Amino acid sequence: MKFEYYNPSDDKRSCVVRTMTKLTGKDYDTVKSELAFLAKKLNCETYNDERVFGDYMKSHGIFKIKEYSDTKVGELELGKGTYCVYTTDKNGFYHLIPVVDDVIYDRRDDSRELYVIAVYKKRETLYLKPANYEDIEKEWLFQRDILADANSFINDYYNISREDFDSALDTMIAQSEGKDLPDGYVPQTVYYLWDGDAIVGTFHLRHYLCESLINGSGHIGYYIAPEFRGKGCGTEGLRMVIEEAEKTVPEDEIYLRVNKDNPASLKVMLNNGGYIHHEDEIKYYVRIKRRNHG
Repeated sequence: MKFEYYNPSDDKRSCVVRTMTKLTGKDYDTVKSELAFLAKKLNCETYNDERVFGDYMKSHGIFKIKEYSDTKVGELELGKGTYCVYTTDKNGFYHLIPVVDDVIYDRRDDSRELYVIAVYKKRETLYLKPANYEDIEKEWLFQRDILADANSFINDYYNISREDFDSALDTMIAQSEGKDLPDGYVPQTVYYLWDGDAIVGTFHLRHYLCESLINGSGHIGYYIAPEFRGKGCGTEGLRMVIEEAEKTVPEDEIYLRVNKDNPASLKVMLNNGGYIHHEDEIKYYVRIKRRNHG
């Protein structure tokens, strides 16, 4: 990684404020005031407390992606993106470092020798793309690694070979156009949820309901990769898929279902205006009223 001198203030002891200033693009004094307010709210003595700067980063879309033990900053291979690296010298000194597109921004040029405690990454703007040939390599790797039954998300392509995924993608795209549908199936569009240049989830949108879907999985099924859960990806992804559903779904409500032992997924649905319509021993059946119906 390259180094570039960065010091937006003469406040030499405040690596937390300095780092948050770089990561958020806000004014230094504004960041300092916001951190002080948050520290007081959390009953922490200082905003140097990890609880404070951790919560502050979460509120700005910056999330912990990995923890380390014996890796030095200079050994990291972060690549393109905006990161916060939490470090120590293992002798009681702790330091935050902003890294943007493989450039360290700091007052000191010796931070490469510090040991990494954790790396946080700023989430890029999430966006949806339907399954397509241009992104086939990343789509294959993502789809291949989803278990065949991932908490009731059924993946027909678990451990699929790269060669076989060519025909699988042909089928996905054809079925989104209402072609090559097995008996009893309805048209379905497979969307991938992207964060920058990485796929973080997939959403399946059935264009309308048949009897088995009314009493079963409904219009939308989705899966978020484990490392991206708890970061708002599911809620935002579902919101965007509902917008797509408004263009195709004829029913007055969006139908979904979720296992009772998956409260996080239920929360994603409720965050998008869902309500529990009914339940059985295993599942909740959720409805979301369409905004543009009628």
